[in-house]
Amino acid sequence: MQAGHFRAIKLVLSGQARGRGAGHGPISTEHVIWYAPDVKRIVKYSVSTKVAGTQQEAAQFELIEYKLH
Repeated sequence: MQAGHFRAIKLVLSGQARGRGAGHGPISTEHVIWYAPDVKRIVKYSVSTKVAGTQQEAAQFELIEYKLH
């Protein structure tokens, strides 16, 4: 199910940090946010985290329903 189509602004936020302790490589995270100004909502959001280049975590959220009150 989809909420429909929206004109959206894509924001990409990324960052890196050094892992603590022996055996920990660099940590990188990327957030991708699709914001639709007409409905004043985030309509899609994904985040992923890598440690030493290996995917550790990933999640995606998407608007599936929207109602005006």
